[in-house]
Amino acid sequence: MPYFVHPNPMPHPQGPIDAPGPSSKKIYETRHLPAFNDPYGHNYIYASNTPAPTDIVVGVDAGMQVYMDQVMSVNNRTGPGTEFAMTPVADPYLTEWQKRGFSGDGNGQIFAYATCRWLGHCGGSDWPGSSCSGFGLNGYCFKSNGGSLECGRATHLDDEYGESPIDLLASYPSTVFRCPVANPAKTAGSFVVKRMKAAGCMISLDANYDPLAEVHVPDYCATRADFKKGCLLAGALNYDPLAKQSAVCRWGTSGCADSTALNYNPLATIDNGSCKPRVTGCTLPAGVVTNPNPLANSPQTGDCVLLIEGCNDPTALNYDSRATVNTNSWCIPNVPGCMIPDCATATLPAGADYCNYPGHVSSTNTLVHPTGYVVGLSSSYSAAVTVHVASMCTQYRSGCTDPSAINYDALATVSTHCYLLDYGCLNPLASNYNSTKTMHWASTCQYPTDAPSPPPPPLTPVGATENLKFTATKTSVVAADYATFTGAAMAAYKASLDAVYAVDVNSVDTELRAIISSFAGSATNSGRRLQTSTTLDEITVTYTVSGFNAAAVGSAQAAIESDTGTTVSSGQNSQFSALLAQATGRSVQVLSNPGVASTTVVVPAPSLPPGASYPPPPNAPSSSSSDDSTGVIVAVVVVVVLLLGAGVGFVLYKRKQAKPVYPA
Repeated sequence: MPYFVHPNPMPHPQGPIDAPGPSSKKIYETRHLPAFNDPYGHNYIYASNTPAPTDIVVGVDAGMQVYMDQVMSVNNRTGPGTEFAMTPVADPYLTEWQKRGFSGDGNGQIFAYATCRWLGHCGGSDWPGSSCSGFGLNGYCFKSNGGSLECGRATHLDDEYGESPIDLLASYPSTVFRCPVANPAKTAGSFVVKRMKAAGCMISLDANYDPLAEVHVPDYCATRADFKKGCLLAGALNYDPLAKQSAVCRWGTSGCADSTALNYNPLATIDNGSCKPRVTGCTLPAGVVTNPNPLANSPQTGDCVLLIEGCNDPTALNYDSRATVNTNSWCIPNVPGCMIPDCATATLPAGADYCNYPGHVSSTNTLVHPTGYVVGLSSSYSAAVTVHVASMCTQYRSGCTDPSAINYDALATVSTHCYLLDYGCLNPLASNYNSTKTMHWASTCQYPTDAPSPPPPPLTPVGATENLKFTATKTSVVAADYATFTGAAMAAYKASLDAVYAVDVNSVDTELRAIISSFAGSATNSGRRLQTSTTLDEITVTYTVSGFNAAAVGSAQAAIESDTGTTVSSGQNSQFSALLAQATGRSVQVLSNPGVASTTVVVPAPSLPPGASYPPPPNAPSSSSSDDSTGVIVAVVVVVVLLLGAGVGFVLYKRKQAKPVYPA
């Protein structure tokens, strides 16, 4: 079966496959090859599209039926580097040649000659390429120039000049060579006809070297290699008469020969002045790119900048490195801070009062929680924040932030109600109850059943009519366990205060009082809640230094003021509270620490019993004094002293019955 050898068409993705039947040839599935697949299913049968070319047998090759549109690989070669394929020289090519009067060379410029001996006619079951015989010789069936199927055998070959004859019967007696197609051998005899040149491997050292090959095809070689590659067509500008392998031929072509021009034609040999200058730039329209160039005709890679909306600010939180335009303020500034909402921003459940701050306090919760009102919100929220930083959040804790208030909360972050120090009676049973007071002072309470008795007059030295008495009073309200305030503990505490403040107990008196204002858990003190544990009591501790020695009282007052100061913090850190904790064996928390109060009162002389009078001042001794007069004076003095002693004892007894007193 004769074949055209031509460049390999674009193969099916899986490449050549094994041909059906006993043949070892490789074929391409041409139904996937556009170059060999007529869109109309052309089978060259008039007014009929069936059967399809794929189903029409046009010949036989080594026992394998060959179809009209079948393409085979050269030398069964497959894989990378395969460049050539074979198409059977059969209809429709032969039909077209016969219409033009051509022979088996197709009237091409590259041809040679062959001598065909006619052996007989082939039968109806034969195809081109079928084996046949006659006149004692074997041959192959071929189509003659009249379209009949004849049996023949090529006996001689010669070149296009008739100068290199080869006797095939003598040189290759065991090999049967086919006759060229479309030759006139239809009767007995030998006929010299044109033929196409034989393709094969022309490299003599190759294992597949073919001495009869006239055109080198690398795929026929065992090892692919070029051999004398050049243009084989004599009319071409680059024709090479010595070439044996086909290469690109150049012809006289009119076009743009300027390599810098837009329409440069590398095959042009005649410049016809049609060159167009090349203008690089982006040829896409505005609205698609940011840099359209209406004059550009040759876009290059990177010339166009696509219009991509987005944030193109590298400092923004949502920076997009691909964005090229920002027309709608897409950028979000990078603002670190706290994104946990505050009470004003958070959406709270209906009826909930999670945030205790002015203007948002439930009517049933007007008091400050002892440990602060803590919720899962923040007091440092900012709507401008775009990046949440947990360390920048301050947890919402309501409470009093005024250090001078009695309910000051050092941990509070949102200020609520503060209660400044204001002493008064907070017992609702008292006639002078005042709910606006913030500190209970039990001694100020007055009750309707009380019948206050005037205090006994103070004593003055014998013979005095009046004197000045100085008093320094230190009061501190503490949270402590009142059960530990035993008589022994208070006596030890008072002795320690006398010593640490260097009180001259020989010239002045000291007094210590500890009065409980409210017991732990007591409901009588509804005006204020302690900031301390509910297991402690509120106790007012008063330490008084008094006497007629102004210097001694003033020295003690200065020592007390230096130690205690006037703030809750200084009172907590003073010897005044430390010695109390030491004496009671329990911790003490200072709730209030006012300054030392000082008073000076005029003390009148006491009245004498009826009929008594102050003794006259003693006169200078006289030698004429009698023993009797001396005895009378001594007797009077003794009586007065006894009376005064009785009065003082009565006063002290009444004071001890009124409240605990720890005298010097």
